[in-house]
Amino acid sequence: MVPLPDYVVFDLETNNDRPELPEEHEIIQIGAVAAGPLGEIDAFETLVRPERRLPERITRLTGLEYADLASATPPAEALRMFFAWVDDRPMVAHNGFGYDFLVLDSAAASVSLDVPSGPRLDTLDLAHLVHPRAGTGIRGAHGERPPARRGLDHLAHHYGLEGRDRHDALVDSRMARGIMLKLLEELDLPTPSRRLQRRILGLSGHPWAGFVNVPRRPVALQDTIPTPPPAPATPATGRFDLDQVVRSFEAGGALMTGGRTPRPQQARMARMVSRGTSRAGSRWMIEAPTGTGKTLAYLVPAIEMARASGRLAVITPHSRVLQDQILATLEELEGQIGPFAKVILKGRQNYISLKALDAEIVGLEEETTDRRAGDQAMGMALAILCAWAAETPSGDWADLRTRAIENRMAILRFLRWKLRVVDRPGPAWDRLDGLDFYRRARDSLSASHVAILNHALLATDPGLEEDFNLIIDEAHNLEDSVTSAATQSVTGEQLERLCDAVWDGQTRRGLAARLASATGLGVHDGRITAMRRAVLDTRTAIQRFGAPLTEYLRDRTGVSREEAARYGASYRIRRGVDTRHPAYQAVIGRGRALRSSLRRLVGALDDFIVPEGLRGRYRRRALE
Repeated sequence: MVPLPDYVVFDLETNNDRPELPEEHEIIQIGAVAAGPLGEIDAFETLVRPERRLPERITRLTGLEYADLASATPPAEALRMFFAWVDDRPMVAHNGFGYDFLVLDSAAASVSLDVPSGPRLDTLDLAHLVHPRAGTGIRGAHGERPPARRGLDHLAHHYGLEGRDRHDALVDSRMARGIMLKLLEELDLPTPSRRLQRRILGLSGHPWAGFVNVPRRPVALQDTIPTPPPAPATPATGRFDLDQVVRSFEAGGALMTGGRTPRPQQARMARMVSRGTSRAGSRWMIEAPTGTGKTLAYLVPAIEMARASGRLAVITPHSRVLQDQILATLEELEGQIGPFAKVILKGRQNYISLKALDAEIVGLEEETTDRRAGDQAMGMALAILCAWAAETPSGDWADLRTRAIENRMAILRFLRWKLRVVDRPGPAWDRLDGLDFYRRARDSLSASHVAILNHALLATDPGLEEDFNLIIDEAHNLEDSVTSAATQSVTGEQLERLCDAVWDGQTRRGLAARLASATGLGVHDGRITAMRRAVLDTRTAIQRFGAPLTEYLRDRTGVSREEAARYGASYRIRRGVDTRHPAYQAVIGRGRALRSSLRRLVGALDDFIVPEGLRGRYRRRALE
């Protein structure tokens, strides 16, 4: 690793007797360590006197009694001492942006103190950079296991660091620093994916880049994605023994392990499914009560028939959650009935587009220093996605576990939406195309015994050949699933983000800037200017449309602003009823203006023909 700069890792213990309002939590203890290239150089610790009594759970957690704090340092004096000790050194906290910095800023404001001006860093962000797939039961691309969670205790256990028996601010600070060093050590590994992460952090000017070696040259995304092994040949056995399938559900059968017990109704259903899959053109509808064990009852016969006939077994539950549950069951079954090829396929929007991710990275590389510097949130988000793309076996967004930071990192939520696969894949143009996760999943259909689709995909774009056995689980939900799949929605935030993606006037970044840079035309070219003006008009129309619509819905539902912000509200606009209401006419007018603005923006984009010859690393297909 590079020599570390001087920095401070701190932790707060608080009287969080008002859980829903972290800004009102009282600080009862501050602990911090200062460190540099040679290790820890100083420590700070003080108890802080609270005004409110401590709940019993806080005493159990920290060992601090309210009486112990009666003579502690007053808040203003404690903060003044701490801030003077910190000076302008970078401050690091675990989940700092989600909690500690919020509490610290609120406490400082309450006593009219200015907080230190140095950079702020969060080791929870660092944990997401290094472990974007943290969770139980997960294996990385090379078989390694990430931490079960990203809390201090789980990370300490993962790295073999000393644990804690209670919460103490100074002890927790030292633990957080130890975890930080382990995470930085992994981030600084020479693998292509880690090098790409560090390069992105450096380009975006993120403070964590000052703690690692930033590569001087670009790193290709395609070099970070493992090449999938070729699918093994699985010739049909030609043998399907119905009675043997049923026996596996009886006492002593292959499935009666791990606490399972025989269920006559399960064996009966397995026999019915076996008969149905073995007769071409037959259609069966089976209703099984709760407790039957229907998932195994249809999976095992379907697998055995697929291995015998070579005909794909298509299993369609009604939701993506059930798809994942069935996949887990299939993985368990392999140890009981032998290996078989399986694939889970979801709709295109559930997968990351490597081409779209690469375009974002190339755009960051080619932008001038003054445009890309300062966009640290984008750099953090892209660096997390690059690590995940190098580790995920599926490219399915559900495999990216970043919910803990997405509420405060809106760009990450937007990138989930922006970088989704939009079009059905055609021929592979290059190596990165061939590595595309959605393409891989679709290609796996022809080499699999079992494919897990959901109802919506079955009705819209399954990409299946004609000859397969189909099992629809919970078929009573099929109609609702298809209706949901055919329903489209868009939020104001998404529209605003799309405007930013075309042209962000504050940072002077976006597609328009990239086109100007790639072609050498400059942002004042007439066609580029038309895009910029269309974005400005669209952004204004979005804001003007939202106000009357929100006011109308609030009037019709009777929900206050506070209630809507906390709980949300919904209302169905009825044609001929709401659309004729006098108060709704402003919504209609503003809606038409928004539609016109969007059409002008689309027109401005369509009018720009990307030339063949481009500057730098820009690629024509990516810009188009």
